[in-house]
Amino acid sequence: MTAAQSLKIYQILQYYFKNSADAQIVVEEIVQIVEDTVNQKKDVLLTKDNKVALIDRIDNTKFLLVNRMDSHFKWLVGIMITLFGITITLILKKMGG
Repeated sequence: MTAAQSLKIYQILQYYFKNSADAQIVVEEIVQIVEDTVNQKKDVLLTKDNKVALIDRIDNTKFLLVNRMDSHFKWLVGIMITLFGITITLILKKMGG
């Protein structure tokens, strides 16, 4: 809550209560409620720094995932070639023998 907003509320309440002490108490309570609410929501809200950190983590994860997939793809191709070679060998032995 800004100082201008607090002052405006104070002026309205001072007119309503007809004294400044009660108006001041109500304004202080409102300000405290607003500050408490904001502090409670800080952990939930995404800040600019949190956003940058999150984007960095996503990029790093994407890089690692692509590298792992590439490595797994190489293994898969290698196993397929080996199995293909074994199959051809067995077929040729069966045809020759």
